[in-house]
Amino acid sequence: ASARRSLLAREFIGWLGSLVGREKIHELPVWMDTATLSPDMRRLPPTIPIEEIEKAVKALGGHYPNGEVRRFHAALNFLSHKHFVILSGLSGTGKTQLALKYARAVHGLTSNTITDPLLFECPVRPEWTDSTGLTGYYDVLTNRYVVPTFLEAVLVATAHRDSPVFVILDEMNLARVEYYLSDVLSAIETGGSLQLHSNGVPLEGTTGASVRAATPLPSNLFIIGTINVDETTNPVSDKVLDRASVIDMSVVDVSGFMASLVYRYPELQNAKDASELKLIEIHRLLEQHGLGFGYRVIEEFVRYHAFDAQHLQNSPDSVTDQLLVQKVLVKLRGAERQRPLLNALSKICDGLPHAQKYVQRLLSDLDEFGSFQAMR
Repeated sequence: ASARRSLLAREFIGWLGSLVGREKIHELPVWMDTATLSPDMRRLPPTIPIEEIEKAVKALGGHYPNGEVRRFHAALNFLSHKHFVILSGLSGTGKTQLALKYARAVHGLTSNTITDPLLFECPVRPEWTDSTGLTGYYDVLTNRYVVPTFLEAVLVATAHRDSPVFVILDEMNLARVEYYLSDVLSAIETGGSLQLHSNGVPLEGTTGASVRAATPLPSNLFIIGTINVDETTNPVSDKVLDRASVIDMSVVDVSGFMASLVYRYPELQNAKDASELKLIEIHRLLEQHGLGFGYRVIEEFVRYHAFDAQHLQNSPDSVTDQLLVQKVLVKLRGAERQRPLLNALSKICDGLPHAQKYVQRLLSDLDEFGSFQAMR
């Protein structure tokens, strides 16, 4: 049984007790918490040696050579009453994966595919302007209280006080954070409750659990947000930054990540050898101008090389030429101060006709308009 089903079972037992009298209800051991969660899921992160967590994260495929796991562990646990961390950085640097793998490591899971009943992913939507996306609302049509992912995490954490429950607010600055998170931030700081509705009696929730008018945030709830900083996102206000620990994850170790990728997938060795030098060279140049790329692009670059070698048999240089245009150069934008970057890229792409033509077009736009943007 999962933690969610355990919660529903207890609500059902409570409902039976309200009908026939609680003194007549006797729970069987099958419904006890100890039967629904493994022992590893009933331990809080500060009780686990950091070396054990780092080893587990690495075994799950995480590559964090700059001490990110240790900093994340400390930021999430240094206060007993507040566990709120924001991971910031380039797209594709493994922010969400760090949160997922850390939670699985704490829960003692050894695979990324095993369902974790104490881990909740909550993608933030751009139209959120109030707290209903997190804490739900009363639906007059169904006469039930809509329980979104975040509130479900709160209810599960309330039911399992000895277990750490993780909820990830993915891309949390797609909407204005201080708008939809204000109630949660207030509850975190004051130790108060989340005000969900004004009914004097609990409402039936869409998950089957009863939803009370006010629910306190349990101390075993760990909230992790990820943010990117680009033209599609909103700035995060000081009100939010003051209440969280912010960890920047913009440093990318290209060669180390490719080595770890081959260690986990030996069949990618030839693809890694064919693409490594050019990727390192271009990343080093882009990083100097604040336009680097993350691990997602690197892994897809290598896997594309492997697929092409197996099915299409193009020359490695022609594949690199295609991929630079498809995965790297398409994100370039800037103004006159980036002219040295484009000139240097043009030299690096010597012998790669598609990539060099692409860079020359960007230079032409810069000459004509005073700025350039690859995707225009």
